[in-house]
Amino acid sequence: MATLILVACEKSGYIGPEQEGVVAKLTANNWVCKSITHPDSSPEIYDEDNMIYSFETSGKGCYRYVNPDPDKEDYVTYFQWAFTNDTFAVIYFSDGYSMTYWLIDKLTDKELHVTGTNQDPVIYPNIYKTEYVFKAVPKNP
Repeated sequence: MATLILVACEKSGYIGPEQEGVVAKLTANNWVCKSITHPDSSPEIYDEDNMIYSFETSGKGCYRYVNPDPDKEDYVTYFQWAFTNDTFAVIYFSDGYSMTYWLIDKLTDKELHVTGTNQDPVIYPNIYKTEYVFKAVPKNP
């Protein structure tokens, strides 16, 4: 039986400088998807900035698909997120209908590379994985 422990991202004094740095980088910007690579396939490259993730320090976030057709509405999904371990290497988020895990492969002020799965990739390392590359864009004030 596996046990899942979620670590909240609230600043209550128990996270160290390294973890605070992960939270700060993740929440400072919006993240625009630039490519998705499924196993055994070439990367899908996205030139338009229309798939955007935003994470807040409160543990809330949203995904927005900006519809290129101005006559159609954008698609927005809100979610709750948290880290699954004390190294803050895996992000878990759920919109109430589905769950997603992102193993952070690279996080800088300008780039976010993650491996996405539907179960914790640390606990289940051989699960189906999809690689995502994001670029940082400033949040609107």
